[in-house]
Amino acid sequence: MSPFRTSAKLRFYDMDRAGMVFHGTYTRIFQDAFEDLMEDIGFIEKNLEDTLNVRVPVVHHEMSFPQPPTGDELSLSVTVEALGESSATFQLEAREQGQGDPVATARIVRVCIGPDGDPVPIPEPLREAWEAHRTETQTLEGP
Repeated sequence: MSPFRTSAKLRFYDMDRAGMVFHGTYTRIFQDAFEDLMEDIGFIEKNLEDTLNVRVPVVHHEMSFPQPPTGDELSLSVTVEALGESSATFQLEAREQGQGDPVATARIVRVCIGPDGDPVPIPEPLREAWEAHRTETQTLEGP
């Protein structure tokens, strides 16, 4: 299916004097992109516990920074790489507006947990919404 797309603006405080983006900035930008995806599919992450009785914390996060950006406008894409019983793996990319190669990429695994903190199955409304942005037919084993 198609990736979810959004954008971000790098701020002066996101970069050092050499124009390099602080790696933690990408963590924030990718979290913002995930929250934008959630809003687009009809969910607010901070309200998931009230609406679906789950939370979706990050349990694994890896990033790479192939090249620094030269501008301050980024295009972001979010795709669902895999859906498991309780977990989902997301691929995120940041590219300069109108440019080809990514300036940062991330692979993030989130697990649905219930009120007691134990993994629970992904609720069907959430699974169906994430499925619309899935890129592969892979299924994860385990949580």
